Amino acid sequence: MSFLNWIGRGNQRETDRQRAAARNSKKGGKTKDDGLTPEQRRERDAKALQEKAAKKAAQAAGVGFMGVAEVVDDLQAIVVVVESATAVCRWEGRI
Repeated sequence: MSFLNWIGRGNQRETDRQRAAARNSKKGGKTKDDGLTPEQRRERDAKALQEKAAKKAAQAAGVGFMGVAEVVDDLQAIVVVVESATAVCRWEGRI
């Protein structure tokens, strides 16, 4: 790199830092402060994912929107059974 290029690019890092700071300040600081604990947030997200999966499964099966609640109940029952089996395996020392 020649001397003239070096002089001309001397403050590029500083100007890039200023531009990045300006971009980040415009975003408004999107935070996760929704008043939930991490455990509550996981439960909320898991429920949303279950409902989404149930809706997709119902659409694939050709069930109307009214059948989604039944599919969600079935998925929740399956989750309870799996969690119970996992707890038993842990208690027995298998996991």
